Amino acid sequence: MPPLVGLIANPAAAHDIRRLSGHSSIVDNQEKVRILRRVLFGLQAAGVTEAVAMPDHYGLATAAASVSGVRIAVRLVEMGLAQDETDSTRAAQAMAGEGCACIVTLGGDGTNRAVAKGCGDTPLLAISTGTNNVIPEPVEGTIAGLAAGLFARGLVPASAAARATKRLEVTRAGVMIETALVDIAASSAPFLGARAVTDIASLTRLWLAQAMPGCIGLAAIGAHLSPLSPFEDGALMLDLAEPGAPPASVRVLTPIAPGNVERIAVRSWRRLAIGEAAAITTLPCVLALDGERALYLGEAEAPTTVRVTWNGPRLLDTRAILDFAARYGLFVAREP
Repeated sequence: MPPLVGLIANPAAAHDIRRLSGHSSIVDNQEKVRILRRVLFGLQAAGVTEAVAMPDHYGLATAAASVSGVRIAVRLVEMGLAQDETDSTRAAQAMAGEGCACIVTLGGDGTNRAVAKGCGDTPLLAISTGTNNVIPEPVEGTIAGLAAGLFARGLVPASAAARATKRLEVTRAGVMIETALVDIAASSAPFLGARAVTDIASLTRLWLAQAMPGCIGLAAIGAHLSPLSPFEDGALMLDLAEPGAPPASVRVLTPIAPGNVERIAVRSWRRLAIGEAAAITTLPCVLALDGERALYLGEAEAPTTVRVTWNGPRLLDTRAILDFAARYGLFVAREP
């Protein structure tokens, strides 16, 4: 059976209010088409002949494949569109069910969170085109396609190509109800609104699965306070300053959004061990998952906790794949 690669490009990624009202660049859908096209050329060069893509109202994958020179067969997952994150989840489920060797994603942390809900053990190669981009890499599309193709053909072993990731899990009354890959923020603002987190003053507590200097967004608060590697056990929990609470113990200089650097007040912080449950005690609140408000918890809510596990998606490391390929001569054709 020829290798099959999945393609999930989120047409809504990088279009939320944080980019539209801020100082950052917007990756428009025409650019996503061009990136996808370069991915296809990379896959094709690596010997992949077929890809399956998520449909969308913009027709990103179809447009990417509709130029001369693209010989790889691209077909769409047969599915209805809800025009929300569940499209990415259902597409990933279908691709995993079809036996895709890997799934290439275009989006940010929110897109990859949605894909991770459906991909199972199928690894992701995540290309950064979103607003928050801690999980995805800023990798050129041709290179991403080439790496994904080499992996899909079985030329690079999973031990050299893929790594495990952590996941933050929200559990209510013993049942997991939501997940996040990078951060969960509890907000005192009692509404979902435009979903994107823009009012840092409303945040009361923050959980981070990783916090590496050089990132931007909520994870950068922890990164500049107590760095936590994505390869390291545990999570970071921060209590932020709020009205009526004890004064902040520190103020952390944080790049909270493109072009926006603030001093964020933090009252306390500590590490959480893998599997350790931290109770959500300030109710009512809204939980923002990977930068987007997603879950309202009322005052009469059953006990709800957050914990970190190693149950996140497997991520393909583009550089590791290409390094392996170069060291073992996979790019070199010997003349007869």
